[in-house]
Order: sequence, then C-alpha cells, then structure tokens
Amino acid sequence: MATVPVPGSGATFAAGSPELLTDSHGRRISDLRVSVTDRCNFRCQYCMPTEGLAWMDREQILSFEEIERLVSLLTSIGIEDVRLTGGEPLVRREFPKLVARLSGLGTIRDLSLTTNGYLLGRDAAELAAAGLDRINVSIDALERDCFFRLTRRDSMDQVLEGLKAPSWRGLRRGPRGDRPDQGRGTGLEGRSRGRRRAAPGRRNPAGGGSGTGRVMSKRLTHIGEDGQARMVDVGEKDVSERMARARAMLAVSPETAKAVADGTGPKGEVAQVARIAGIQAAKRTAELIPLAHPLPLTYIDVEVSVDPGSGLVEVTAEARTRDRTGVEMEAMTACSVAALTIYDMVKGIERGVSIEQAVLIEKRGGRSGHWLRGDADDSAEQETGSAETGGESPGASGGSPGTGGDSPGSGE
Repeated sequence: MATVPVPGSGATFAAGSPELLTDSHGRRISDLRVSVTDRCNFRCQYCMPTEGLAWMDREQILSFEEIERLVSLLTSIGIEDVRLTGGEPLVRREFPKLVARLSGLGTIRDLSLTTNGYLLGRDAAELAAAGLDRINVSIDALERDCFFRLTRRDSMDQVLEGLKAPSWRGLRRGPRGDRPDQGRGTGLEGRSRGRRRAAPGRRNPAGGGSGTGRVMSKRLTHIGEDGQARMVDVGEKDVSERMARARAMLAVSPETAKAVADGTGPKGEVAQVARIAGIQAAKRTAELIPLAHPLPLTYIDVEVSVDPGSGLVEVTAEARTRDRTGVEMEAMTACSVAALTIYDMVKGIERGVSIEQAVLIEKRGGRSGHWLRGDADDSAEQETGSAETGGESPGASGGSPGTGGDSPGSGE
C-alpha cells in the first residue's frame, strides 16, 4: 500500500487505511494542536520579552474559515482530538465562533482549549454554549507575588475568578471527552463541592478589600449620612505608634533594568532621584489625597531594587508616625510617586514601561492591629468592623496590566 509523506512532520498517511496518519515509528497520530494567534496578554519570563515583539501580519494568520477547512480535512484522515492554543487564544476576536464552527463539524472526539485563564470569566458562557469539551489552564503560581514575577502581570485574582465561572458546568466533559488510551477523566462539574477556603490574595466572597486580611468594614467611613464625602473625625482615637509598608512594581526591558541598576539612564542616576521623590511625596500626601489627614511623619524611607534578568524594578516604602490615624496612604503615595519618577527618568529609552502594581504590604497600629499581605493567619489579630481613616485599603492596586498598549483584555 502506497504511503504519502506529510511535509515537515515525518508522518505519512496511506490512502484507504483505517488508521491513516502514522509517525516515522509507525504510531498512529490522532491529536492536532492548532495555534490560532501568536499574541498574548501576559509577558511570562520564560516565553516573551516585555516589549519589542514582532507580531505576524493579520494576513498571515489563518482565518476561521481556513482553520475549519484544515481541521475538516485532517479529521477525514485520522485526527480525532483537537486542542486550540496560541499565544493566548482568547485574545483572538470572536474566538467562541471558531469553537462553534469546529464543534459543528461533528468529526472531533475531544475539542479542548489551552489558556492562561485571564479572560475565562468573560468568555465562559459563550465557550460552553459553543461546544467546547475541555479546558487546560496554564497557571504558573498560586502565590500572588510569585505569579506576578513569572507573568509580569498582577492578574492572579482574575484568573482564579474565571475558574469559578458557573458556565463551565455546561462543558460536555462526558463520554465523548474520555480518552480510551488515558482512562476516564475527572468531570469538572463534580469537583469542589461544599465550602472552600478562599485562596490567598483573593477577594472575600462577601465583598470588601482584597488580600488575605479580614474585610475591614462595609461602611464607607468617608461618606456622611447625607451621602457627601467628608473627613473622618479622629479626635477621640488614642495616639499610638503607626507603621505602614507599600510596594510598587514596574515591568521594563532587561536593557532598561540594567540602566536603572547601573545609574546610566538618559537623565542620570534613576534610583536615587526616585527615592527622594517618594520621600518628598509622602510628606505631602494630605495635599494630594483630599480626605487624608496631615500627619507628622517620624520616619519615611524608600528603596529601589532591580532584577535586570527578569526586567522588574521594585519600589518599597515604609512610613511611621505617632498619631491618631494610620500612615497607609503616605507609604502608598511614596512608592507610587517613586514609580512615576522612574518612568519619567527612563521614558527616553523605553516608553512602554508598565507600572504593574501598587499595593499595601503591611500595617501596624490602631484599632485594627496588624495586617500583613499574604499571611492569612495574621488576620486573626484584626478586630471585626474597624476601619482606620487615612484611606485604609489593603487591596489597592494601580496600573493597567498592559505593556505598550497590550492590555490582557485586548482583542486581536
């Protein structure tokens, strides 16, 4: 029986054979992986640089009609299982329509998707309705800071929320999706029933701040009974030692990171100027944040650290006072302004720098006691329902996850 080679694959198929596709070792080929885009909304260290990517022209990308035709031909010669990948497939505009077209062929035993999960919450209902059988979510870490360092995106919460989407119960993960050569898979619908402990860094389902600390209060203390914004009266509070630490992260190219580390930026020594800017900003927080109280700071410091290999610049700020309200906003303002200063100092060599994160990482003092980001056990030290003035918001974050205009939600 004559065999015909498949160009570039080492595989062959034999006309009229019940097992048409085989590799060079005579093994049957039944799985197909289709990359629907080269674009991605993450910038994982092991996969993509932060900028300077050469994207394929639109005309070079297969249309939905071409993908459908290709899959139809391949299923006619032995392909049974199809996995859709990228890049990140969900950034392709109207991607669920492609799933519907392929599912409608009626010749695919298992139609699956590999995704980073960022857009699952948005597309879950459409994908389930379109006939997707299975999903594989590539998630690098379940610890927020580690996730950010690997992906250069502060997006772990959104990925985890997408996995909770109830629409995934509509997936057809039944007999058609079971692989006889791998055994029966675990059904998605039967998992995770009953109460589940919230993962570190996720929002409390009852609402309120993010992070692992207890939700402070559902009552907005800066809103009066008349609905108008107001400064909270802290005159009855006890004077005590207060401390807060905050962090900002910037994603830059390795070349820019090296310039920051070496002090060779176009405007001179970057880190030292950013430190001074952050310290100065902390002392003027009440002039920048309308309802924050002017506080006599007893200490403020800003540090800048650089990892040239990963293209990350970290700014940390610590503020202290002895007063009736906390210094969270002073610490947050210090690291935010320092991050903006770094951008200003390096924009001459890289305009696509992204300020990825601005978060509170620790606070001490006051009625709510000690709060530490990422330490769930520490939340027991807090008092229910208390809220410090000065804008206490442990989960505040800043910056779009996009780099150079490529936000995670952007369509192709």
